[in-house]
Amino acid sequence: MRRAIVVFPHSGLHGALTDRQRRWMSRGRVRLKPVASEPLNDVLLEIGMPCVSSGLAALRFLGHTGQSAESWIAAADPVSFEPRLRDIVARRIPPGQLADSDLPSLIAAAQEMFVDEYGIEFECMGNLGYLKSTDSMSTSKISATALHGFGPDAYLPAGDTGRSFHRIHGELQMLFHDHAVNRQRAEQGLPPINGLWIWGGGRLPEKGQQNLPTLFSNDPLFAGYWRYFGGDCRPWNGNIGECIDAARGTVVVTAPEPGNGVFDQAALELLDELRDLLKYRRVTHFTLIFNNEVIADLRWSDRVRFWRHQSVLNPEHEQND
Repeated sequence: MRRAIVVFPHSGLHGALTDRQRRWMSRGRVRLKPVASEPLNDVLLEIGMPCVSSGLAALRFLGHTGQSAESWIAAADPVSFEPRLRDIVARRIPPGQLADSDLPSLIAAAQEMFVDEYGIEFECMGNLGYLKSTDSMSTSKISATALHGFGPDAYLPAGDTGRSFHRIHGELQMLFHDHAVNRQRAEQGLPPINGLWIWGGGRLPEKGQQNLPTLFSNDPLFAGYWRYFGGDCRPWNGNIGECIDAARGTVVVTAPEPGNGVFDQAALELLDELRDLLKYRRVTHFTLIFNNEVIADLRWSDRVRFWRHQSVLNPEHEQND
């Protein structure tokens, strides 16, 4: 059996799918993700590997820079906390909504605020931020990408070990509230960057033997995990069929993320390519992981399941929910 696990980091799946795509996917087994979870851990569960509970940022740093962090490290990524009538939801700021100077300016301000804080250092590398520390602290276990659209409170560290996190978390929000970057973003009609989501804190996990399938990805977290555990990691080449044909057995692919972070025409065309690959048995089993929305399992034999019309992807289900 040739299986492909494809991860879509996009948001807005329900509003983007065509009716034909809904019908095709609804013939499989589609389940909602009721809580936010890291797509890397979703993939590890699918291939029978243990999830990573700490050190995700260290793995991302490795995949991002090719170097191992020398100290404890957490990711610190730009988010917008959006107040609603009864709660607050977190919105990840995608790369396409970041000016070149936005994150460096905010990270520099954060570093200046904590310059006298022994052992804490903020660092900006492209559109990714990091917090390095001589001492460990509790952080969130999921990324801003996985958190997108969820309320943040359930994913904050609790108890005494989370005190440092909550202090830094709160002070950053006050610092960014009237920062020049956000005044400029408001003039441009862009969401404010009113916080840094600090997550994945730790050091590289204990190394062990992992029998990993071939990975095609430009995602630094996936790349860092595969390289650290000795898996075959190759860059995404833009052709899903070639990726599947180049590997034996199971293959893992992470689709490229558009600048605005939401489903676009390229992602919809990729879904159509996947449907055709399954139709002509170039692959016999797909698992599609749509970030923090749904996971869909589709097999070649599902093509005859015409009676499987009720699905969480149907508009009627969305209205009922």
